[in-house]
Amino acid sequence: MEVRSAGGRIVELSVEIADSPELRSRGLMFRSTLGDDEGMLFEFSSDTSGGFWMRNTYLGLDIAFLDADGVVLTVLPGEPESLESINPGQPYRYALEVNRGWFASMGFGPGDRVTVGGVPPPEPPLPTPAPTAIPIEPGAAALLNELDVKPEHDAEYDRDDWPHWSDLDRDGCNTRCEVLAAERLPDGSWYSVFDGRSTTVAREFDIDHLVPLAEAHESGGWEWDRSTRQRFANDETYAHSLIAVSASSNRSKGKKDPGEWLPPDAGSHCFYADAWVRVKHRWSLSVDVNELIALGRILTNCPETGPTPETPTQETTATRPPPDAEPPAVDNAGALSLASCDAGGELVVITGPAGFELAGWTISDEGRRNEHTFAPGTQIPASGSLVVASGRASGDVKPWGGRNVWNNDGDTATLDGPDAAPVSLPCT
Repeated sequence: MEVRSAGGRIVELSVEIADSPELRSRGLMFRSTLGDDEGMLFEFSSDTSGGFWMRNTYLGLDIAFLDADGVVLTVLPGEPESLESINPGQPYRYALEVNRGWFASMGFGPGDRVTVGGVPPPEPPLPTPAPTAIPIEPGAAALLNELDVKPEHDAEYDRDDWPHWSDLDRDGCNTRCEVLAAERLPDGSWYSVFDGRSTTVAREFDIDHLVPLAEAHESGGWEWDRSTRQRFANDETYAHSLIAVSASSNRSKGKKDPGEWLPPDAGSHCFYADAWVRVKHRWSLSVDVNELIALGRILTNCPETGPTPETPTQETTATRPPPDAEPPAVDNAGALSLASCDAGGELVVITGPAGFELAGWTISDEGRRNEHTFAPGTQIPASGSLVVASGRASGDVKPWGGRNVWNNDGDTATLDGPDAAPVSLPCT
């Protein structure tokens, strides 16, 4: 497409065309890059009104609103992941999203014209990102390792003890109403990140507690008073605590955690795991072992939106020892810890720095009736957690094969290593 200034200057711009409710709903969500002279053009069949927002959009953007002739009405900025409405305050036929500052750098603005009619998608078409390419904010894996790991509590759960869909600000619109209003897209539709479905019929969508109320109850909420439960159930202060999704995907999920259920659209798994961890961390909720394993494995494969590490300089690479040199000594003291010991599930979780070598370390039960020395090459995975399994359980290592090791009536796991004080943890 062409952007033409009132003075006759022309600049070519390569754009993707969003001309269906589904394409307009997704927009530039989850993208981590956009070329200097690339953008997305939102086409509507007739003049429309209403605003855009930046939910799940990680790029800073300029949004130009155009009339039916392609004349720029106004250009407004979009802040990454902002939930504030970006509204031109007048009807428009098209909206053009480009990198922040593009219009100013090119000297374009209101009154200039964009040639839009019948523009085909660019050739070759931009590739669709692989599911694992959806970026997340930095730090989710570190937050996961800060969560307490313990079995889910069996305290009786009653949904009525968690007041939800409240009108906390007394504006006549309850929480469900407000989430639907906030997530309604400019064309009047809603988009479900779980399965990629779109609709313009509100009753076809549910408002999902990303961490279900029953899951929150079993993970620590059983200790909360009614007021705290109400705040959790109506938490609109974090963008992903409550999201509009298709009713079918929400009801398929039920009260399951990520160790039991993941969204049908694999492209949303990184988003889902990231948001799950942040909600649990925000409310100091625990995770169980299977949940920890599932989240760790998902997050390990998720690229982050943070800065790319700098390429090592000659100065830094020169300090590396030659291939046949002895590696420098590592201070093992305090490097590893025991996150959990689930006697009934026959699972022990060891946490530590990714890539840490466990050769020579031992793990044992009470009285050292069962003791295992880790072989060379056994390392802490990239997730930061190594799962030691026994019995019928599955994990990263299974030193005792199919034999049950941990005593359900009371046992203690002990981790011991070279030059490190033993670490013990009671099994539950």
